[in-house]
Amino acid sequence: MTDPTASPASPTSIESATTPPPLRVLHIVAAGEFGGAEAQILALVRELTQRSVAVFVATFYDAELTRRLQASGIATQALRSRLPLQDYIQVKKITVRFAPHVIHTHGVRASLAGRSVGEVLGIPVVTTVHSDLHHDYAQPLKRAFMMALEHISRDRSARVIAVSKALAAVLMERGYSGNQVVTIPNGLDLEQARQALWAAQQQPARIRERLDLLPNAYLLITVARLQAVKNLPFLVRALAGLQGVDGCPVHLLLVGDGPARAALERQADNLAADEGTRRVHLLGERHDVAALLAEADVFVLPSVMEGMPISILEAMHSGLPVVASRVGGIPDLVVEGNSRATGVLFPVNDDAALRTALRRVLSASDWRRQMKENAQARVTQALSMGSAAEKTRRLYEIVTKS
Repeated sequence: MTDPTASPASPTSIESATTPPPLRVLHIVAAGEFGGAEAQILALVRELTQRSVAVFVATFYDAELTRRLQASGIATQALRSRLPLQDYIQVKKITVRFAPHVIHTHGVRASLAGRSVGEVLGIPVVTTVHSDLHHDYAQPLKRAFMMALEHISRDRSARVIAVSKALAAVLMERGYSGNQVVTIPNGLDLEQARQALWAAQQQPARIRERLDLLPNAYLLITVARLQAVKNLPFLVRALAGLQGVDGCPVHLLLVGDGPARAALERQADNLAADEGTRRVHLLGERHDVAALLAEADVFVLPSVMEGMPISILEAMHSGLPVVASRVGGIPDLVVEGNSRATGVLFPVNDDAALRTALRRVLSASDWRRQMKENAQARVTQALSMGSAAEKTRRLYEIVTKS
């Protein structure tokens, strides 16, 4: 197999993004961490540049997303501001220089600045809501503050993209108008996914050997930011009641980092002390996620809320059946109960239903093989970033003409 990986040069000036393509879009991104939403933004702007759209990205942190954008050849600038007025001044300066036809915002802070600049300069604003704000902030006061900021500027967005039907319903319940909200599901960057799969084939993780597991051990895997909304303590508790299936031990790989890590490590240690063996393995942030997915048996996600998780798309592309909570946009991804099934869903926080679902999937090797084929076909045919980017491009054309 030939190496498909290749990266273009990385222009970083505004001028490099202002050449031939007729449609210019300024993306403004508030997040400092790199998670599913940021991976989606990265994939989207890459795809848009292939569709006659000139893109410039303003980020609020000189962090991982900024570096990945620049490495992909996307014109990018990290802002240096701390206060809303500074955000506004710097975003306005970039907007005047780049002269976009559309401003596209991601995150509350980005939307506050972008919507204000768009209103002053007469530029339509599109906002993507990647998740439910109510579940994004653990502290009640911060949650209320961020939701209030979102509320005061929401009418300044010409369109608001929800990444799932469930999230669209939440937005309309919170006061967005039906004319504003458009559902454009997340998609997987198939080229990047193929590159990751190729890399995994060249350099396997060999995680069973590294963790000294029995060859017949079943491996569950979760790839997520370790935070409350992912509901991972529940998953570890449920695993305590599922020591084995058909005589084979069941282990869990938790891939990712976040504020809940220390508590999860203590919980995993306590479970290991009770059982006399370690079955929950916290691997932290990894650069070989595709290799780990390739060696696992089932992808598990017990979240209490999700927009449309990229981690599930990546797992499906790797051929993993998915066992996940029936919340948010997950039912839009996971097909159940027929010849096209790609996994099993369970009611949120129902540990007995989760264990039953895992036993069903793990004990049926032929069914798992069928779900592997189904999952890969579904991602390729219906859940690609190409489809999401084309819908987004058409939305830009609509708002510029209205």
